Amino acid sequence: MTFDQVKNTDRKVARGITIHDGKVLLFHRRNHGYEYYVFPGGGIDPCETPEQTAVRETLEEASCVVEAVKILYVHEHDTEATQTFVLCKYISGEPMLGKGTVEEMNMLSKNSGQFYETHWYDLKDLSNLRIYPIEIYEFLKEDLKNNFQDCPRKLYTKISDLKSWP
Repeated sequence: MTFDQVKNTDRKVARGITIHDGKVLLFHRRNHGYEYYVFPGGGIDPCETPEQTAVRETLEEASCVVEAVKILYVHEHDTEATQTFVLCKYISGEPMLGKGTVEEMNMLSKNSGQFYETHWYDLKDLSNLRIYPIEIYEFLKEDLKNNFQDCPRKLYTKISDLKSWP
């Protein structure tokens, strides 16, 4: 689910923020000519915690084994959609698209030219990337400086007030 799709759903999503050796794991997307980055994640299954979802989705989407450390951010919207961002500890694996993601990408790219990839990105280079949601990216920049001492944080945003990149 892309950030823009939050506007029309009450879906509950969890995303893993995995930081390792001065880098963060991100999902890079091109969608109809628009390029952006998100943290690996997806819908929370019934009887699953956000932490379990972040671990499962990071493995499914990025082929990396991680361990949930703690919830960093809960971003709620007036549509009742919620994204929970979980700090994860890297265990093993090389970032590459998981089988389900490859199948989804192949299906979408045939019809619309979409593109997915997953990589480690230097924390010092994040300002050069369009990371969504911007509100969470701004929290992350602040919290990296103090080792996430002010977390967890909760944010409520009206869809009409969501920030976007120029």
